[in-house]
Amino acid sequence: MLVGMCRLGLASDRPVGATSEQIGFVRTMTSGTRTGFGSLTADGGGRDRLLVFLGQASDVTMRDVLRVCEVPMVFLHSSAGALRDHPRNIPDEVLAGLPANGGVAMVTLVPRLVLSEDVGWTLAADRQLRAHGFWLLVRTHVAADCRRALEAGRPPRAATLAPVADHLDHMREMAGIDHLGIGGDHDGTAAIQSDPDGVCGPPRLIAGLLLRRWSEADVAKFTWRNAVRVL
Repeated sequence: MLVGMCRLGLASDRPVGATSEQIGFVRTMTSGTRTGFGSLTADGGGRDRLLVFLGQASDVTMRDVLRVCEVPMVFLHSSAGALRDHPRNIPDEVLAGLPANGGVAMVTLVPRLVLSEDVGWTLAADRQLRAHGFWLLVRTHVAADCRRALEAGRPPRAATLAPVADHLDHMREMAGIDHLGIGGDHDGTAAIQSDPDGVCGPPRLIAGLLLRRWSEADVAKFTWRNAVRVL
């Protein structure tokens, strides 16, 4: 099936909890050879066609794929594991390996991946909603009323953008400015790390980075140039 999908223009593969056999498949798929699966990774001009997305991979899978992957690895919504120990976040040794791989780590604004303090509230919200028959990310009016009842008795920590900038400063130190991006997962969380009028979050994040002496060229790489390069 994957062979057929590649022939139809498959551009990405996402190993989430890959086994050693699957890592071997990634090695073959992303090799520069012209035999077997490797012949499907490059077009006539020799340009790699396959991207490997690691948005929800374990740290073991991240390390294994980094070790064998010869095309860019893209973390669509992960932050720095050194600042927030979460399975979705990226260990320093993987961040440090991105320059050789050419990939991009796209920081997330999901609070539980940015702040340890958010975990307790998220678990409480999940229990409250499940007790009423809802999943944490359900957006119905009834589920929203249930969530507001929880917030009234146990307000969540105010979400600000400074911790996201802290993650980015650390990720830049590990991987370099050429390997950072801004990610999403806004449909995979009940809230985002932002100021109260959340739609203004990314512009305010950029303003905060400029105050931290990021240059306009740095911001251009972070917001779009790096992502476009790997595509």
